Amino acid sequence: HSSARRHYYISWLVSYRKHGNRGMLFMSIGFALISIGSSVAGFLFEFVGFTLLEAVVISALANCIGFALLVYSIYGTK
Repeated sequence: HSSARRHYYISWLVSYRKHGNRGMLFMSIGFALISIGSSVAGFLFEFVGFTLLEAVVISALANCIGFALLVYSIYGTK
């Protein structure tokens, strides 16, 4: 699954570079934040020593920003 996600991110970034569509850039960043946020939060909890609450807040924040970027990529860029 990880390589498939990476392929989608790369294809969105290539589409942005090729066509200059800013919506694709924001969509790519949004999906990256959503999927990477939980992994980073788990790493911070398991190996860095963050509390569970701090890790969940970081994950939720990454998800909120990621979904906001997705909404912006759909409705905010024309």
